Amino acid sequence: GAERALERRESDDDLAAVLLYTIGRTYHGLGQKDKSLELMNHAVGVFEQDPHGNEEIYIDAMDTIVDVLASANPGSEATRNAMNNFMAAAHEVEAIYPLALAIAERTQAYLLIRQQEYSEALRFARSAERRAAAVHGDDSLKTVYYSNIVGRAMRYLERYDEAEVIFVKCLETLKRELHDRHPRVGQQYFENAMLYKDANQRDKARRDLLESLSIRREALGDQHPSTLLTLRSYIGMCETPGHYEAVHEDLEGMIDAVETAFGPDAAELVPVLELARRALEGMGRAAEMWEIAARIKKIEGGVQSGLRHEVTSP
Repeated sequence: GAERALERRESDDDLAAVLLYTIGRTYHGLGQKDKSLELMNHAVGVFEQDPHGNEEIYIDAMDTIVDVLASANPGSEATRNAMNNFMAAAHEVEAIYPLALAIAERTQAYLLIRQQEYSEALRFARSAERRAAAVHGDDSLKTVYYSNIVGRAMRYLERYDEAEVIFVKCLETLKRELHDRHPRVGQQYFENAMLYKDANQRDKARRDLLESLSIRREALGDQHPSTLLTLRSYIGMCETPGHYEAVHEDLEGMIDAVETAFGPDAAELVPVLELARRALEGMGRAAEMWEIAARIKKIEGGVQSGLRHEVTSP
């Protein structure tokens, strides 16, 4: 609908820029980042002349541009230039849109973390958090997203106790403002677990990974990349047969769900089956482990055979 509306407008007017942004945001959500980048750059080119009340969209478009470029190469000249432009634009519109600088500084902090410049990241993250709290309040759900990056920077700086205080507060706020089974709560449990893993508090890490896994299976589904990442992270931290046993039912349920969705020989089964194989090995159930290993080999062989047929068929 936005694309059809855009065809009826001049590409350099304000509403056209909003439509370009809307389409670009959709492409970004679909993972088509090159298309998103092209449209966002076009929209920003219009807004740079005069946002005309679209300051929030203007800032989000620039944020998206930096995100796309940083995901490809956080240290590239293109990323640095985009970030500098973003910061300059945020300063220009701050009087009208008070969160502009907070968003730009948060993005700068994320970028610095990707570049492993953790002290500078913490400086920007703290400034962004202060600005967000001034607008939304210290205990606001919206401020949590700024506090989280402060905790993440502290985690990378190995300031684990301080990071834990922040992450626990973030979790409490998310549970209060959303609900206990919200996907964002599952994400925070995962973040907490990674902190505990780095701090060598492995029992706490496993506990929070199990909670994250439960929420993500329910909220996102058994085939979602975040669900698989959580399970993979948990299995990577297992040390006793009992630790593996804790996710055995989850694995069986996930295998059943993927089979139902894609069939018993689908390639989508392989990541879950591989995790099940590792868990069975950890539990000392060798016969079942080898059965799963044979099944993985059969599926992978079928996939390769299908690829060869596809290449050689006229």
